[in-house]
Amino acid sequence: MFDKKDSKELQAQIRAAQQGDERAFEQLLTLLERSVYRLAFSMLRHKQDAEDATQETFIKLWRTLPSYRFECPILPYVLKMTRTTVLDMQRKLARRAEHETSLTVENEAGERVEMDVADTDDQSDPAAHLSKMELIAQVRRAIDELPPEHREIILLKDMQGLSYEQIARALDIEAGTVASRLARARKNLEKILKTRKIF
Repeated sequence: MFDKKDSKELQAQIRAAQQGDERAFEQLLTLLERSVYRLAFSMLRHKQDAEDATQETFIKLWRTLPSYRFECPILPYVLKMTRTTVLDMQRKLARRAEHETSLTVENEAGERVEMDVADTDDQSDPAAHLSKMELIAQVRRAIDELPPEHREIILLKDMQGLSYEQIARALDIEAGTVASRLARARKNLEKILKTRKIF
């Protein structure tokens, strides 16, 4: 969907949105929504707060999009905006008594449940599927224990597949810092996984 450089089609869509085309803007949001929400959730650990941050990011995007100059691809541009929005929210929520301790979400009934992971392998048997789900849940819990800066960089690189350059732009850091921080994050994660004998 997103490459190091936005496609001509995507650029045309952004330009239409810049001119006030609401349909083009809605289509752009559809492309960006999952990535924005995942980053917000990885930082906030709370479904409703992540949804609020996503909406706030898109409101900011609507206001600032006319000044977007295509100097970097749209995804890192918006993820940087997301991160700033979340950091602002975290300051406002600093006194929140409840702290999330796992990568769980609230379902419609308000119950805390593990995030659903789709099994795309139709050939897998139920036992293998269950084992895979348990492993993913264990890894997610381990990722959740990482410091926020390690957690977000693993999400951006290993789960969303962004390039070092895109991550640098999204986090407003140097590309070299991305590499060193990612190396430390992975080493930290590996230590947790080995301690729990997951790998």
